[in-house]
Amino acid sequence: LSASPSDVGVGVRQVAFESSPANADTWTTISADATAPYTASWDTTGVADGLFDLRIVVTDNAANSTSSTVVEDRLVDNTAPTATMDDPGAYLRGTVNLTSTTGDSGSGVATVTYQRSPAGAGSWTTTPASWNTTGVADGLYDLRVRVTDNAGNSATSVAVTNRKVDNTAPTLSSSTPSDGSKVAAAGSLAVTANEDLANVFGSQIDGNPAGGAVSGSTVTFTQAFADGPHTLSGELQDLAGNRTPIRVHFTVWNATGGDYPYIEKNSFAAAAMTLAATNGVGQLTVPAGAWSGAPAGDWLVARVDPRPAGAVTTGFQANGDIYEVSAYWALSGGAVPSFDEPLDLTLTNGTGTVVPAALSGSSWLPVALLSGATLPAGMQQGFYKDGDTVHLLTRSAGTFTLLKDTVAPSKPKAFKGKSIGGRLVLSWKASTDNSGRIDAYLVFVKGTLNRTVDSSSLSVDMGKFSLRDQRSFQVAARDAAGNVSAKTAALVVVPKTAKLTLAKAKAALVKRGLKAGKVTYVFSSQSKGTVVSAGRSGLVPRGTAVALKVSKGPAGHARGEPRPESGQPTPPTTPPTAPGTSTPGPIGSPTDAPTAGGDPPAPDASDVSGAGTAEPESFNAAEVSSARRTAGLVLLAGLFLGAGAMAMRARRRLVAPVAKNEDLDGPILFWDERLVRATAAGLRRVTRFIQP
Repeated sequence: LSASPSDVGVGVRQVAFESSPANADTWTTISADATAPYTASWDTTGVADGLFDLRIVVTDNAANSTSSTVVEDRLVDNTAPTATMDDPGAYLRGTVNLTSTTGDSGSGVATVTYQRSPAGAGSWTTTPASWNTTGVADGLYDLRVRVTDNAGNSATSVAVTNRKVDNTAPTLSSSTPSDGSKVAAAGSLAVTANEDLANVFGSQIDGNPAGGAVSGSTVTFTQAFADGPHTLSGELQDLAGNRTPIRVHFTVWNATGGDYPYIEKNSFAAAAMTLAATNGVGQLTVPAGAWSGAPAGDWLVARVDPRPAGAVTTGFQANGDIYEVSAYWALSGGAVPSFDEPLDLTLTNGTGTVVPAALSGSSWLPVALLSGATLPAGMQQGFYKDGDTVHLLTRSAGTFTLLKDTVAPSKPKAFKGKSIGGRLVLSWKASTDNSGRIDAYLVFVKGTLNRTVDSSSLSVDMGKFSLRDQRSFQVAARDAAGNVSAKTAALVVVPKTAKLTLAKAKAALVKRGLKAGKVTYVFSSQSKGTVVSAGRSGLVPRGTAVALKVSKGPAGHARGEPRPESGQPTPPTTPPTAPGTSTPGPIGSPTDAPTAGGDPPAPDASDVSGAGTAEPESFNAAEVSSARRTAGLVLLAGLFLGAGAMAMRARRRLVAPVAKNEDLDGPILFWDERLVRATAAGLRRVTRFIQP
């Protein structure tokens, strides 16, 4: 309390502060102060709560006293308000409205404040009365209220403890039968969540309402399930009221053969899923990240429906069931026809020459064989084999089966080889197959598989080209089912035969699987009896007859006669006939000329002994008799005399008239020229006949 008295005379001696119950006018001194500023402390706890009047009494130094105006009805309140926290419930989610019961009989309630703390921690945080529980972590919390009255008295309520904040929806932990399973029989279906449940809200089995018994985190539906596929739908609801939609799929089946029922299973984007077909042969794998674009809160359900095989295209045989692979959104029900990552339909009945096929309209289209175990980007379907297991990879839903391919591809055509830039390059034309798909071409060297060439390539580089290359080459086609065509005829490199004797050339050809063909004898600067050239070069089919030109050695020719070029065939020649004379016949049969009837026929492809046209014997001068030499010299002399006589006669007929009229000596040069030419020609023919 404080006061500000004044005195214009002798001055203030003291100020007394007084109180009285309101309107009672029974004053009690609270305190007196003789020193300015004038104050007093009033301990209100010494009086009962209620209204009081207050005043001061001022005394000056002359003992004069004066009372101030009364300050009326001032409330003394030393009693705290009352505060009780209302229980918001055991489970809290979303926004919760906090309430309490408060009161104050004195000055009245001024403020109400709510507070929270992790259960048992005692660390209080002010919380709005409208509490958004999503702003805190799920868990147990203590709650209280703090009240302050207008006199400044406050009170804190007793805490409401261990109230659970739960803003997380429950999840399905397991089910019996499990999702995507095939069971022989079932009399109940139980689902278990990751927390205690209130129920399965809106539960239906195969579209019909169904009620389950709740026990903690498990809800059990008891009923008989008939053969075939079944689905439980509804929402798991926890004790806080959070809900999660669920679907549980299973199939009851205990028969073998016939038309198996379909089976379904949930697929979630973040995890891979496998689903076994009810026939026990097929299995579908949906990898993580295989799909996207689901409606909010939705997920994928995959289905595999096996059914008996039907008629197939000529050249194929059915090899097991047909599989219809499909998918749809679990909640919205829309079909899902394609996928971001390929699904893997695994079929274990892949023994032998089988190929998976996709149904297009009413026709089966064989699927391409992959070079590895992954489906390249941009490719819709492909397959690979792991032993007898076929993995069909597909980026789209569809109908698939396995076919046994009973027809091999056609043999590659136009198989040939050549030297290109010093490299031995094989090439061929594409094969055809009943499946429409050639998987690869197989290149064989000496009958053994050497390399596999992708079907997109119709040639292969076999290394540096060399005439010494003793390899044989063949190619065959392979289809996607593994059928291999017949091999092409083997190609071999024609060996070097030039400058070899005929016998060695034949041996070289036989060593390569070739044979000697027509043998032609020609004049050449090469040694007599050696091969001048072969009729084939490069690569030729094994068994080919290769024509050979063999040297007869160098030869002189009469002037005016054509001289054959080296390596060109020349028909046998006879000595020229001088005018007025007859040509003597040959003495015996020349041994270096071909047989009169032409070359003997070439050996067939099975002949590898080198037999063929017999090599003519060479002329041997050592075998010429001395009588034959004498006859030759006589003939030479006779020819010389005959040529001289002929020249004399010609001179008389042609030169005499000219000389007579012109008296010239020039024509004697013509006579000399004729004589020299005739003599030289005769000498050449005789010399050729008798030379060793």
